[in-house]
Amino acid sequence: MTNFVLVHGAWQGAWAWDRVIEKMRSGANAQGIDQILAPDLPGHGLRHADEIRRITVEHYIQAVVTLVQVNRLVDIVLVGHGFAATFLPQVALQLGETVKHIVFIAGELPLEGKSAYDRLSSWDKTMLKVFKAEEKGFKFPDLILQRKLCNGLDKGSTADVMARLVPEPLQPWRAPVYRAEFSGKYPTSYVVLSKDKAISPGLQRRYSRSLDPVTIEEIHAGHGALYSLPEEVAGLLVKHADHT
Repeated sequence: MTNFVLVHGAWQGAWAWDRVIEKMRSGANAQGIDQILAPDLPGHGLRHADEIRRITVEHYIQAVVTLVQVNRLVDIVLVGHGFAATFLPQVALQLGETVKHIVFIAGELPLEGKSAYDRLSSWDKTMLKVFKAEEKGFKFPDLILQRKLCNGLDKGSTADVMARLVPEPLQPWRAPVYRAEFSGKYPTSYVVLSKDKAISPGLQRRYSRSLDPVTIEEIHAGHGALYSLPEEVAGLLVKHADHT
Protein backbone atom coordinates (compact mmCIF):
# COMPACT_ATOMS: atom_id res chain seq x y z
CA MET A 1 0.00 0.00 0.00
CA THR A 2 1.23 3.46 -0.92
CA ASN A 3 1.29 6.50 1.35
CA PHE A 4 1.06 10.01 -0.04
CA VAL A 5 2.51 13.14 1.56
CA LEU A 6 1.25 16.30 -0.14
CA VAL A 7 3.15 19.53 0.56
CA HIS A 8 1.56 22.88 -0.23
CA GLY A 9 3.18 25.90 -1.86
CA ALA A 10 3.67 29.54 -0.89
CA TRP A 11 1.00 31.51 1.02
CA GLN A 12 -1.24 28.44 1.26
CA GLY A 13 -1.77 25.58 3.67
CA ALA A 14 -2.79 21.94 3.82
CA TRP A 15 -6.28 23.11 2.83
CA ALA A 16 -5.04 23.59 -0.75
CA TRP A 17 -5.09 19.80 -1.17
CA ASP A 18 -8.63 19.18 0.15
CA ARG A 19 -10.29 18.72 -3.24
CA VAL A 20 -7.46 16.56 -4.57
CA ILE A 21 -7.55 14.29 -1.51
CA GLU A 22 -11.30 13.90 -1.88
CA LYS A 23 -10.82 12.73 -5.48
CA MET A 24 -7.95 10.44 -4.51
CA ARG A 25 -10.17 8.79 -1.91
CA SER A 26 -13.12 8.29 -4.24
CA GLY A 27 -14.03 5.04 -5.99
CA ALA A 28 -11.36 3.05 -7.77
CA ASN A 29 -8.77 5.76 -7.14
CA ALA A 30 -8.47 4.66 -3.51
CA GLN A 31 -7.19 1.20 -4.42
CA GLY A 32 -3.61 0.74 -3.34
CA ILE A 33 -3.60 3.88 -1.16
CA ASP A 34 -3.12 3.73 2.60
CA GLN A 35 -2.66 7.18 4.13
CA ILE A 36 -2.80 10.62 2.48
CA LEU A 37 -1.25 13.28 4.69
CA ALA A 38 -0.97 17.00 3.96
CA PRO A 39 0.94 18.99 6.59
CA ASP A 40 0.65 22.68 7.31
CA LEU A 41 4.13 24.14 7.03
CA PRO A 42 5.18 26.39 9.96
CA GLY A 43 3.49 29.78 9.67
CA HIS A 44 0.74 28.44 7.40
CA GLY A 45 -2.79 27.09 7.83
CA LEU A 46 -3.37 25.88 11.38
CA ARG A 47 0.30 26.47 12.25
CA HIS A 48 -0.03 30.24 12.41
CA ALA A 49 3.02 31.90 13.96
CA ASP A 50 3.44 35.50 15.11
CA GLU A 51 7.25 35.39 14.81
CA ILE A 52 7.50 34.20 11.23
CA ARG A 53 10.86 35.93 10.82
CA ARG A 54 12.36 33.02 12.81
CA ILE A 55 11.02 30.36 10.43
CA THR A 56 13.69 28.77 8.24
CA VAL A 57 13.64 26.22 5.46
CA GLU A 58 14.94 23.69 7.97
CA HIS A 59 11.69 24.11 9.91
CA TYR A 60 9.80 23.26 6.72
CA ILE A 61 11.92 20.18 6.10
CA GLN A 62 11.57 18.91 9.64
CA ALA A 63 7.80 19.49 9.63
CA VAL A 64 7.44 17.02 6.77
CA VAL A 65 10.07 14.56 8.00
CA THR A 66 8.58 14.48 11.51
CA LEU A 67 5.08 13.87 10.12
CA VAL A 68 6.37 10.85 8.20
CA GLN A 69 8.34 9.49 11.13
CA VAL A 70 5.53 9.89 13.69
CA ASN A 71 3.15 8.04 11.39
CA ARG A 72 5.81 5.43 10.53
CA LEU A 73 5.14 5.74 6.83
CA VAL A 74 6.90 3.67 4.17
CA ASP A 75 6.35 3.39 0.40
CA ILE A 76 5.87 7.15 0.19
CA VAL A 77 5.03 9.30 -2.79
CA LEU A 78 6.20 12.82 -1.95
CA VAL A 79 4.30 15.55 -3.79
CA GLY A 80 5.28 19.22 -3.79
CA HIS A 81 3.36 22.14 -5.31
CA GLY A 82 5.12 25.34 -6.34
CA PHE A 83 7.60 26.57 -3.73
CA ALA A 84 7.58 23.22 -1.90
CA ALA A 85 9.82 21.84 -4.63
CA THR A 86 12.73 23.94 -3.37
CA PHE A 87 13.13 21.81 -0.23
CA LEU A 88 11.44 18.52 -1.11
CA PRO A 89 14.75 16.97 -2.28
CA GLN A 90 16.18 17.54 1.21
CA VAL A 91 13.08 15.91 2.70
CA ALA A 92 13.58 12.88 0.45
CA LEU A 93 17.27 12.57 1.34
CA GLN A 94 16.45 12.55 5.06
CA LEU A 95 13.72 9.93 4.58
CA GLY A 96 15.91 7.73 2.39
CA GLU A 97 14.51 4.46 1.06
CA THR A 98 11.04 5.04 2.49
CA VAL A 99 10.43 7.35 -0.51
CA LYS A 100 9.48 5.53 -3.71
CA HIS A 101 8.51 8.45 -5.98
CA ILE A 102 8.56 12.24 -6.04
CA VAL A 103 6.13 14.46 -7.93
CA PHE A 104 6.67 18.17 -8.50
CA ILE A 105 3.58 20.12 -9.60
CA ALA A 106 4.69 23.40 -11.18
CA GLY A 107 7.68 23.05 -8.88
CA GLU A 108 10.06 25.94 -8.18
CA LEU A 109 13.53 24.48 -8.84
CA PRO A 110 16.24 27.15 -8.77
CA LEU A 111 19.67 26.38 -10.15
CA GLU A 112 22.16 24.74 -7.80
CA GLY A 113 23.25 27.27 -5.19
CA LYS A 114 20.52 29.77 -6.09
CA SER A 115 17.33 30.56 -4.17
CA ALA A 116 13.70 31.30 -4.97
CA TYR A 117 14.41 34.86 -3.84
CA ASP A 118 16.97 35.24 -6.63
CA ARG A 119 14.21 34.82 -9.21
CA LEU A 120 12.14 37.71 -7.87
CA SER A 121 12.20 40.90 -9.92
CA SER A 122 14.04 44.00 -8.70
CA TRP A 123 10.63 45.62 -8.15
CA ASP A 124 9.54 42.68 -5.96
CA LYS A 125 12.73 42.87 -3.92
CA THR A 126 12.28 46.62 -3.42
CA MET A 127 8.72 46.08 -2.22
CA LEU A 128 9.91 43.44 0.25
CA LYS A 129 12.29 45.97 1.77
CA VAL A 130 9.66 48.72 1.88
CA PHE A 131 7.15 46.47 3.65
CA LYS A 132 9.79 45.00 6.02
CA ALA A 133 9.34 41.44 4.82
CA GLU A 134 12.35 40.35 6.88
CA GLU A 135 10.26 40.88 10.01
CA LYS A 136 6.66 40.50 8.86
CA GLY A 137 6.93 38.11 5.95
CA PHE A 138 5.59 39.03 2.54
CA LYS A 139 2.32 38.79 0.74
CA PHE A 140 1.91 40.47 -2.64
CA PRO A 141 -1.12 42.74 -3.15
CA ASP A 142 -4.36 40.82 -3.60
CA LEU A 143 -4.72 41.67 -7.28
CA ILE A 144 -1.27 40.24 -8.01
CA LEU A 145 -1.79 37.11 -5.92
CA GLN A 146 -5.18 36.55 -7.49
CA ARG A 147 -3.64 36.74 -10.94
CA LYS A 148 -0.78 34.40 -9.98
CA LEU A 149 -2.70 31.79 -8.02
CA CYS A 150 -6.32 31.92 -9.13
CA ASN A 151 -6.44 32.11 -12.92
CA GLY A 152 -8.92 29.52 -14.13
CA LEU A 153 -10.82 29.38 -10.83
CA ASP A 154 -14.48 30.30 -10.50
CA LYS A 155 -15.52 33.22 -8.27
CA GLY A 156 -16.34 31.06 -5.28
CA SER A 157 -13.05 29.18 -5.38
CA THR A 158 -11.11 32.41 -5.92
CA ALA A 159 -12.76 34.02 -2.88
CA ASP A 160 -12.02 30.91 -0.78
CA VAL A 161 -8.35 30.83 -1.76
CA MET A 162 -7.78 34.56 -1.31
CA ALA A 163 -9.38 34.54 2.15
CA ARG A 164 -6.96 31.86 3.37
CA LEU A 165 -3.62 33.15 2.09
CA VAL A 166 -1.06 34.16 4.70
CA PRO A 167 2.22 36.13 4.65
CA GLU A 168 5.19 34.07 3.57
CA PRO A 169 8.30 33.84 5.81
CA LEU A 170 11.26 35.31 3.93
CA GLN A 171 14.12 33.15 5.20
CA PRO A 172 13.07 29.98 3.33
CA TRP A 173 12.94 31.98 0.10
CA ARG A 174 16.51 33.13 0.64
CA ALA A 175 17.86 29.66 1.34
CA PRO A 176 20.13 28.41 -1.48
CA VAL A 177 19.04 25.15 -3.08
CA TYR A 178 21.45 22.22 -3.15
CA ARG A 179 20.19 19.03 -4.75
CA ALA A 180 23.27 17.46 -6.36
CA GLU A 181 23.05 14.51 -3.92
CA PHE A 182 19.37 14.09 -4.83
CA SER A 183 19.90 13.77 -8.58
CA GLY A 184 19.03 10.31 -9.94
CA LYS A 185 18.21 8.79 -6.54
CA TYR A 186 14.44 8.67 -6.84
CA PRO A 187 11.93 8.12 -9.66
CA THR A 188 10.67 11.65 -10.32
CA SER A 189 7.78 13.23 -12.19
CA TYR A 190 7.27 16.89 -13.07
CA VAL A 191 3.77 18.16 -13.87
CA VAL A 192 3.77 21.30 -16.01
CA LEU A 193 0.75 23.59 -15.55
CA SER A 194 0.44 25.06 -19.02
CA LYS A 195 -1.66 28.12 -18.04
CA ASP A 196 0.32 29.04 -14.94
CA LYS A 197 0.89 32.74 -14.25
CA ALA A 198 2.92 32.25 -11.07
CA ILE A 199 5.69 30.14 -12.63
CA SER A 200 5.60 30.38 -16.40
CA PRO A 201 5.14 27.12 -18.34
CA GLY A 202 8.41 27.81 -20.17
CA LEU A 203 10.29 28.12 -16.90
CA GLN A 204 8.60 24.97 -15.59
CA ARG A 205 9.81 23.05 -18.64
CA ARG A 206 13.35 24.31 -18.04
CA TYR A 207 13.09 23.23 -14.43
CA SER A 208 11.85 19.79 -15.45
CA ARG A 209 14.80 19.31 -17.79
CA SER A 210 17.16 19.92 -14.85
CA LEU A 211 15.95 16.66 -13.33
CA ASP A 212 17.46 13.43 -14.58
CA PRO A 213 15.78 11.07 -15.01
CA VAL A 214 12.27 12.57 -15.00
CA THR A 215 8.82 11.87 -16.43
CA ILE A 216 7.17 15.08 -17.67
CA GLU A 217 3.39 15.39 -17.72
CA GLU A 218 1.12 18.35 -18.38
CA ILE A 219 -2.19 19.72 -17.13
CA HIS A 220 -3.90 22.59 -18.95
CA ALA A 221 -4.53 24.69 -15.87
CA GLY A 222 -3.17 27.62 -13.89
CA HIS A 223 -1.26 27.46 -10.62
CA GLY A 224 -4.52 26.74 -8.81
CA ALA A 225 -4.98 23.37 -10.53
CA LEU A 226 -5.45 21.75 -7.11
CA TYR A 227 -8.70 23.71 -6.96
CA SER A 228 -9.74 23.99 -10.60
CA LEU A 229 -8.94 20.46 -11.82
CA PRO A 230 -8.59 18.30 -8.69
CA GLU A 231 -9.78 15.16 -10.44
CA GLU A 232 -7.06 15.46 -13.08
CA VAL A 233 -4.38 16.13 -10.47
CA ALA A 234 -5.61 13.17 -8.41
CA GLY A 235 -5.54 10.96 -11.49
CA LEU A 236 -1.87 11.73 -12.10
CA LEU A 237 -0.98 11.05 -8.49
CA VAL A 238 -2.83 7.77 -7.99
CA LYS A 239 -0.95 6.29 -10.94
CA HIS A 240 1.95 5.97 -8.51
CA ALA A 241 -0.05 3.94 -5.98
CA ASP A 242 0.71 0.23 -5.61
CA HIS A 243 -2.34 -1.39 -7.22
CA THR A 244 -0.98 -4.94 -7.01
